[in-house]
Amino acid sequence: MKYNNHSSHFIFLIVASLSSSLLADEIISTQVNSLGTVNAIQNNTLNNNRIVIMQENTGDDAIISINQDNTENSSISATQRNTTNLGSNNLIDLSQTGTINSHMVVNHENGGSNSLNINQSGNNNSSVVNLTVEGSYNEVNIDQVDSPVGSQIEVALDGNNNINQLLQSSAGYNSVMELTQNGDYNQATMTQTRYSTLMSLSQDGDYNEAIMNQSRHGNAMDLLQQGDHNSADLLQSGAGNTASLQQIGDNNSTLLVQAGKNDVANLIQSGSGGNLVITQN
Repeated sequence: MKYNNHSSHFIFLIVASLSSSLLADEIISTQVNSLGTVNAIQNNTLNNNRIVIMQENTGDDAIISINQDNTENSSISATQRNTTNLGSNNLIDLSQTGTINSHMVVNHENGGSNSLNINQSGNNNSSVVNLTVEGSYNEVNIDQVDSPVGSQIEVALDGNNNINQLLQSSAGYNSVMELTQNGDYNQATMTQTRYSTLMSLSQDGDYNEAIMNQSRHGNAMDLLQQGDHNSADLLQSGAGNTASLQQIGDNNSTLLVQAGKNDVANLIQSGSGGNLVITQN
């Protein structure tokens, strides 16, 4: 086990509980000019596990809590960094439980009062989570539950006061979820509950809302919101469906439901104040 630490204030509780078959285990922590708290635990870790933690000038109540339980070939890296006086109640909470070949990279820089919670749970995963947040007062919650074989979540957020919830449950077999936000006061809820699915959301503007849900295998969903005050509710409950929606303008609303099999919907909403409802069974 390797543990490195450089801190100008304090770090609480860094633990590695190693099994008899351990090959490698490493925890590296850096805290500079911060009154934050780091809690990193590895239990029954096998093979090439690694936890890397850094807090630099995060200020106020910055907290990073990382847990790996019975993991294998797993790597977690979490960063909180502020070069200004922005801070106040920052939190990153990561957990990998019973996962194999999982990977997390989280960066929260130059923002204050952000809250990030990420959980991966299950066995025989090849899950990947890459998350980057720049801005203030953002909330991101990500769960991958029992998602074997190649599930992946990518999030890039640049703005303030955005709220996001992403969930892949029982997904896998190259299921991918992507979220890009550039703006303020946007909201996104993204859910996939089967395998071989693709979901992508891009929000460029302010006060946009998106709810995206896929509950069967082989579905693909893509949504672009470019403008302000747009809302979209997309549901695919059948199998093998494809939905693509572009909202370009302001104050547009769309409800799309595809409950059959192999349905295709390609939609473009441009202008302002449009209202679109489509159902395919």
